[in-house]
Amino acid sequence: MKSQIKDLKSTVSNLTSKTDKLSKKTEEQFKEVTQFDENRIKNILKSMIDDMKADVMASLSKQIEVLEGQLFEKETENDNIKSEMRILETKLSNQIDENSRLASQVEKYDAERRKTENDLEQYSRSNNIIVGGLTEKPNTKEHGLPFETAPDTAKVVVDSFNHFLALDLDPADIDIAHRLKRGKPGEKDVIIKFTSRLTKNEIMSKRKMLRNAGVFLRDDLTPLNNQVFMSVKKKMPDEVKSVWWQNGSIFYRDRMDRKIRVTWEDYDHWLDLPWPTSQRNY
Repeated sequence: MKSQIKDLKSTVSNLTSKTDKLSKKTEEQFKEVTQFDENRIKNILKSMIDDMKADVMASLSKQIEVLEGQLFEKETENDNIKSEMRILETKLSNQIDENSRLASQVEKYDAERRKTENDLEQYSRSNNIIVGGLTEKPNTKEHGLPFETAPDTAKVVVDSFNHFLALDLDPADIDIAHRLKRGKPGEKDVIIKFTSRLTKNEIMSKRKMLRNAGVFLRDDLTPLNNQVFMSVKKKMPDEVKSVWWQNGSIFYRDRMDRKIRVTWEDYDHWLDLPWPTSQRNY
């Protein structure tokens, strides 16, 4: 029995030893297989990743090509728009220059038109004189008339001029005469249109004689000419000594005793000057 037990122990010991060797060998083989599978898995994963990278890069490259194409088209379109804008800017600049030229031309024509209209209106007043200081005909209201009639006014003018100037005027020398609103009560200014400019000029040449009698003569100026005349007379008293109208133009004498003619180009200058605070536009 002991012998059998001893043999059995020996057999178990041998079996255990063989089992340990087999287990060790199996473990080594498993390690080899595991190591082999890990490398293979790495290779497979690397291959898959490379394929995915390749697909992604191909897709990105395609998209980049599309975007680059669209960008090129946009840049070409922008270049065309810029080119068209430059053309439009050139046309606009040319149009602005043309408009400026036309505006300058219109302004020039308008100034010429105003001058022509003013000259024509002044020419139509060439035979006219405005008289201040003539007393109205008495007893007008007693005859049931609210104001002095034109024939009455003409007679007052003729009688006064013949008396003060020793002339031989006839009512036929006067085309029309009537009172204006301006002037003192009973001595409203009179506007006279003579049939002859020679008669008018003769009377104007003797106006100093009338001035001594308290009667004042002046030319019948257009509103524009009168405004410039009064501007020259009132706006620069330190420089202007005297002002008068002669042969269709305004003249003044400065403090250096120089005779200066006011041209049409000077009108705006005089009109733009401020009125003295103590003066007003007449």
